Amino acid sequence: MKLKAVVFSMVVFTVCLLSVGSGISDQPEKRVMNIIAVMDLKCGKGMDKAFSAPLTDVVIEELVKIGKYTVVNRADRDKILREQEFQCTAYTDEGCSVEIGRILGAGKMVVGSIAKIGNTYQISLQLINVETANIEVAASERCKKCEVDDLFEVAGKATRKLMGQAPLPTSPSSQPQPTGVKGGEMVRVPEGEFTMGSDSGDSDEKPAHRVYLDEFHIDKYEVTNEQYNQCISAGPCSPNKKYNGFTDPRQPVVGVDWNQASTYCSWAGKRLPTEAEWEKAARGKDGRTYPWGEGIDCTKANYYKCGHKKTKPVGSYPSGASPYGAMDMAGNVWEWTADWYDKKYYRNSPNRNPKGPSSGTYRVVRGGGWILNPRVVRPSDRLWSAPSNRIDYYGFRCAR
Repeated sequence: MKLKAVVFSMVVFTVCLLSVGSGISDQPEKRVMNIIAVMDLKCGKGMDKAFSAPLTDVVIEELVKIGKYTVVNRADRDKILREQEFQCTAYTDEGCSVEIGRILGAGKMVVGSIAKIGNTYQISLQLINVETANIEVAASERCKKCEVDDLFEVAGKATRKLMGQAPLPTSPSSQPQPTGVKGGEMVRVPEGEFTMGSDSGDSDEKPAHRVYLDEFHIDKYEVTNEQYNQCISAGPCSPNKKYNGFTDPRQPVVGVDWNQASTYCSWAGKRLPTEAEWEKAARGKDGRTYPWGEGIDCTKANYYKCGHKKTKPVGSYPSGASPYGAMDMAGNVWEWTADWYDKKYYRNSPNRNPKGPSSGTYRVVRGGGWILNPRVVRPSDRLWSAPSNRIDYYGFRCAR
């Protein structure tokens, strides 16, 4: 699912909602308790208001993943509030949020705030029952001496606590999954053509050309440390090279060479994706520059400008999803693919299911990493690497 944070300014309040299917009744006065709306988090003292919309987007994404409620469609919300000529003096006021919920026909409202006290950030959320006008539950998460972008993880944790959910992203998929596989959730990429390469990219990306691929599945997330350690425990996989700050269970595994990545995928009943499969999963059919479209910022990907100096847990950037729902395909880690590298391969490559040169010296890695610039994290960018390299910005995902 592709998500996009949009801020809608009205007379006296600002709202950010996810376009993920309506559940709003055509008669707003009839409330449905499984419909929920989210108001922008209020930025307290010491917080830049620019964080409100993207952090609210994280809250909404978590609500969608949890699946307990239907999240209000932005277009329907705007339409109804405009028709009602609604005005409110404070968008975090309980009475105001209850009135908004009644107008929308929603049963629940989520309001919250972001504050910074000294060197500690805190995100606080409340779930309000529109029918009773009572706060049903409240939750908060703190982050001491953390980087600003860690707030996205904090917002997700606060939302899961509010809803009483265990950590994601290993939640059941809404898509049918291939049978006989291990590891994380996969997304389906349908058969058909897409634009591969870029005429405005580096020489090895040219020419842009149409390629047909059969249907395949690819991991929604990069393979994590937790998943790779399961393969080590089972026997087939050898230990990866460890780096300080890169061993959290939800971070992508790094320090794996091409053979280790291929071994894991085989153990999981999968394989490494071809270069063409990887690029289609990341860009879709229309030749976009990044998985989400055009332009890049630190709410969509982990790259050098964001200053993290390490990988982020997989799925940390829901608004950076690809058209097929694959996460982190720009930045975070370079990802091994099945193909040998040939700088001139695109000049004569097959237009159906290309699998790369039959031999070579280097393997192709894709996606850029946390230390690289916006141009290099474009999904069409190609890098070659010795198969034996084990680096703190090299990881992988599998296909089938």
